[in-house]
Amino acid sequence: MKFKERWKKSTKKRKMLLIAQIIIYVVVLLFSVMGLLGYMNIRVTNNISIPLMGIIMIFVGLEIYKSNKLISYFCFGVALFMFGVGSTNLYTYLMMGK
Repeated sequence: MKFKERWKKSTKKRKMLLIAQIIIYVVVLLFSVMGLLGYMNIRVTNNISIPLMGIIMIFVGLEIYKSNKLISYFCFGVALFMFGVGSTNLYTYLMMGK
């Protein structure tokens, strides 16, 4: 099935999730490149990128929830872990200084 046909058959919720995922992917990619090239501190870009990747995992879990609940719960667990790591990184960054 072609992309245009699948897009027309998709629900409004699915389309919104896909557009949000694409935007978040682009933001994570931009922050990663800026951190690697030295335009921004890598710790700052990680503090932004890790929670955004957790949001992507939530979207993936929502997409596959009906078809495979076990994998969906795993995605939610990974998202929770990423939020934990991101908040810990942010806390240490703010408390320890730049």
